[in-house]
Amino acid sequence: MEKGKSFPREAYPWGLIILRWIICGSIFALGFYIFNRLNQMAAIVYSIYAVFGVLIVLPLSKCRNCYWYGKRCQLGWGKVAAFLFPRGKEKDFALSFHFNLLLTLIWILPSLLALLKLLTHRNLHWLIIFGLSLFLPLLKRWTRKILACRRCPHQQLCNG
Repeated sequence: MEKGKSFPREAYPWGLIILRWIICGSIFALGFYIFNRLNQMAAIVYSIYAVFGVLIVLPLSKCRNCYWYGKRCQLGWGKVAAFLFPRGKEKDFALSFHFNLLLTLIWILPSLLALLKLLTHRNLHWLIIFGLSLFLPLLKRWTRKILACRRCPHQQLCNG
């Protein structure tokens, strides 16, 4: 935590956490829909990958080294990570950012597939789906940067 700066509340508000869950859930649902339009097995593989990313990669790479470990963080995951994995070192938080690519694939892959579908089908349906596949991750980033980062002691280390 940055010296001289206090963070009086030790938990994020439930409203923010629920908003972030809705946005992240929408990203996963849209990704499932996009892959399901390809074929059902692709949708199942995508779902397994997304669950693996959220339940294993995120807590192991970031959450266990985070200030919010064991607390109610902006995604509500700090308490879950404390239940699943032992605490890491907060000084190692910034070292976890190379794992972001694995998590970023959860929204990039459906966006690329939606773009491919848009280019091959050229209809309003795929234009809307592609637009949503870009808008939802941007909305997720905006809610994190504007609503969550300002109360986090990692804001100087975190690339978002």
